[in-house]
Amino acid sequence: MTTKKKNLMTACLLILIMLTVPQEQGQAFPPPGKDGRISLQFRNMNIQDVLKTLSMEGNIKIVTSKTVQGNVTIFVDNVSVMQALNLVVEMQGFAYYKDGDIIKVVSNEEYKKRFGRNFRDRVRTEVVQLHHAPADQVLKTVFQLKSNEGNVIADARSNSLILVDLPAVLSEMKAVIARMDVARHFRAFSLRHISVQSIADAVKSMVSPGAKLTSDPATNQLILVGSAEEIKRVEDFLKEADVSGSSTMEIFSLQYADAEEIAKKLESELTPGLGSAVIDKATNKLLVRDLPDNLPFIRQLVTSLDQKTQQVLIEAKIIQIVLNESFKMGVDWSAVSEQLNGTIDISSQFKVLSDNDNGGRISATGLDKGPHTLDAVIEALQGVGKTDLLSNPRITCVDGQEAHILVGSSVPYKTIDTRDNQGVLTTFEKVVTVEVGVKLNVTPKINDDGFITMKIRPEVSNVTSFTDNIPVIEKSESETTVIVKDGITIIIGGLIKDQKIKNESSIPILGDIPLLGGLFSSTSISNIKTELVILIRPQIISGAKDIGLEKEG
Repeated sequence: MTTKKKNLMTACLLILIMLTVPQEQGQAFPPPGKDGRISLQFRNMNIQDVLKTLSMEGNIKIVTSKTVQGNVTIFVDNVSVMQALNLVVEMQGFAYYKDGDIIKVVSNEEYKKRFGRNFRDRVRTEVVQLHHAPADQVLKTVFQLKSNEGNVIADARSNSLILVDLPAVLSEMKAVIARMDVARHFRAFSLRHISVQSIADAVKSMVSPGAKLTSDPATNQLILVGSAEEIKRVEDFLKEADVSGSSTMEIFSLQYADAEEIAKKLESELTPGLGSAVIDKATNKLLVRDLPDNLPFIRQLVTSLDQKTQQVLIEAKIIQIVLNESFKMGVDWSAVSEQLNGTIDISSQFKVLSDNDNGGRISATGLDKGPHTLDAVIEALQGVGKTDLLSNPRITCVDGQEAHILVGSSVPYKTIDTRDNQGVLTTFEKVVTVEVGVKLNVTPKINDDGFITMKIRPEVSNVTSFTDNIPVIEKSESETTVIVKDGITIIIGGLIKDQKIKNESSIPILGDIPLLGGLFSSTSISNIKTELVILIRPQIISGAKDIGLEKEG
């Protein structure tokens, strides 16, 4: 046995004696189920049912003690079965351990009584042998990853690291070590057509901080000590950059645009057979080589394309009106406009739904800028019926991106799913949620003339009943596209809904008398109509300072 191996064994033994915590049987994780990853959506569900679902999903055996009780709410997507089990157990303050091929879920007190420590105190010790990087240098990076319970020690004699921490932290540490412990290669690049001074900064931005780059103007060489991947990346780049001819290279550091997208747009503008555009994804830089006469045009084109994407501030008001008897057909916008001295442009009113569609007709009108504010419109609508401002959101979105507004809730319900596992059919429950209420999706597109094209999709839905525990949803929706000037408010109306309200009244005490109580009580059913009015005001903003603009009026 060599002296190096003896030193390694001695160091490991000392560290294990000082730091290793006894490991209980069962901390080894079982393999995941057939699909490997699962998604869970449980709202206030009994923990026994949740563990049963995990057992079937992961094809594992789970038993619980009598103390494991309570309800669980958890929404996770694309996780392993054991990750889900850890979340459920730790959120509820329980513990688990593995006994043979069975996972036992117990209280933390039962766990501590069995193993002499808390469930969360599961530190482990691992020794990682480094083959290329010095242990003391890697220690500086890895030590920053340890948890409060962990520790990292470097053994310079054996060039190894002793890691003591929780399993999840150990995995992260080993991943970082694997990226740092790579072989370093030496390569000298002799440039023939361009100077090292003009290219050194670009090459430096393409390699990691651990690589060493030296430029020698006397021999016009670049000397690089780095990984094989970095050597290959620089080599490919220099083949494109170090070419003969009277061309000149310019480096563009893009702030907003994607270098790959800009390079595609430059292809047709470069000099055929000579011009080239090379990108560096890591730094989003664009390196363009072309004739000196063509570079000013390329520079102007890149500048015009590398612009901050404009944004649109969308302010919406969603109002519910309980219509009076004289307005059962909906809001008379002509009367409202007359009340506001013609502020509302009713000439743009149009039908979006047909006469036979449910939910009434949707109309879009414009509210001009002027002395009347949106509050004045809301005040005018109070003459139509009782108004209620359901929501007043303000959303900023990038030009061309959809903004989503929901005033409602998510309704959960259970479904039964069946899977075939090697000829054995297994069934399990799955919780699915559906959004109901008032939903508004707006996609703005800024035009060059200061107008905004808006694709508007309103939707109103509610649960009317349940069939086999599955909600029956009544929904009215539509989609339209309007063009509006910056700052002008669009009014969307016509979403009318009928509601039946049951009213019960009785004389106190007398109404509660058995058999005779009906003589002193009454029940009535009233029909009411409500209309939803949506006011949308888009505003083009150029920066953070515009986001806080006050409403006009």
